[in-house]
Parts: sequence; C-alpha cells; structure tokens
Amino acid sequence: MPTPARRFVILSIMRTGSNLLEQMLNSIEGVTCHGELLNQPNGVNSSVRHLVEGDHPVVRPSLRVEKPREYLDAILDRTPAEHVGFRIFPDHHNPILKSLVEDPTVHKIILTRDLLESYTSLQIAQQNNQWIMNHAGTRKPWAPITIEMGDFKNYALKNAAYYYHIISRCHQTGQHTTPIEYNQINDPATLHRLLAYFGPDRAVHSEKVTALRQNPEPLEQKIKNYSEVMKVIKRIRLDDWLFD
Repeated sequence: MPTPARRFVILSIMRTGSNLLEQMLNSIEGVTCHGELLNQPNGVNSSVRHLVEGDHPVVRPSLRVEKPREYLDAILDRTPAEHVGFRIFPDHHNPILKSLVEDPTVHKIILTRDLLESYTSLQIAQQNNQWIMNHAGTRKPWAPITIEMGDFKNYALKNAAYYYHIISRCHQTGQHTTPIEYNQINDPATLHRLLAYFGPDRAVHSEKVTALRQNPEPLEQKIKNYSEVMKVIKRIRLDDWLFD
C-alpha cells in the first residue's frame, strides 16, 4: 500500500452514492471530505462556510468563480485534517478535473454505478427533488419513469467515456486508485479498504453515516418501459458499456 497522499478526490457522476461515501470518509478520524466544492450552481458547502462567509472571510468567496483553482487550494490548505478531499463530477470544472486526473499527488477514489441505475435514479430525483435522504421517514413520493432511449444512450456513452478516460490515464501514469462500486459502499470490506489506505488504527465514528438508499426497488418497478429498454440495450450492445 502506497504512502497516503494528503489530498484526495472522489471522481464520479451524479446518483452514484457519493453523499454516502462522503459521510463514510468523514467518519474516519483525521479525514475530511468537503463535498462538491466546485459545483457552481449550488451554494457553498456547509463544511467551508466558516472560511468564506462573514465580514472578513479567510477565503474570498468570489474566487470560486474568478479563480477556482486558487479557491480550491485555499480551502484544502486551510483544512486542519491529515487527509482532505472533495467530490468532482463532469462539468463542475473540466480544466481542474483534467489536472486532478494527471496529478499523482492527489489520490483518486473512483466511484461507479451501473449507468442504467444512475440514470433512473437521476430521473426520479429530478421528478421529486430529493437528492439525499438521511432518515427513512423523509422519503418523498415518486412515480415510475419512461426512458427515452436516445437520451439514455447519449448519457451512457458520455459517462462511459468519462470513466474510461480517468481509469486509463491513472493506469498509464502508474497512479494507485481506490475503485468503489455503488453496491459496495455499505460493505464493511469497503471501510476496511479505506482504513488500509488512510491508516488502519484510525477511529471510526459511524454515527456520522446517515445517508440511506432512496429508491431500493428493482429497475422493473422504477421504469415503465423496462422490457423495451432492455431489448434495445441488448440489440445495440449498449450493455457492454454498463458497469453492473
């Protein structure tokens, strides 16, 4: 196992369980994961508000738009944790995403999910506007979706290409990565793998992990035209690009 880097990044896409993985990382003593620091449409992540808000902010909030790399470095440098990271998705900031993939001093946690599952979850979240669920009683109503195959094909190919690029570049440049699949997040073996990297003797505060799976039903119950979708996927061999 290589010496753990101070900085790490979760490379993923929406609806892959990244909120849960972020909470799991934050449950490990000495590890801080800040969330989506460069997701411009969203507000400032709660874990960094003490740095960017108030009359005399430690980090000027306008840097987030004006000089995002400077903003990112300022946040990470001022985080008093042994290991600090954040989540980044495609289109948050592509130049920074590219530089992170090439940077061997930043450890990559590559989080994947079956792309039909993530697409379906995204459609349901957009439908009922629920992006995280920390308590079972807060689940919002939802209805099965109808998948338009042209839209799903574009989604699947775009995100498969994204993952292929980051995985191949890390391999080509000899970088150690931690790959995690959505269905593995709650597996105790995943926590053991993270502890093996960051330090096996670190305390774990499991009470910090509260995120729940929002729509655990099988795809057949979530997709109205499920049979049609699966026939098209097999016919055009799109299943070769899925991760399940």
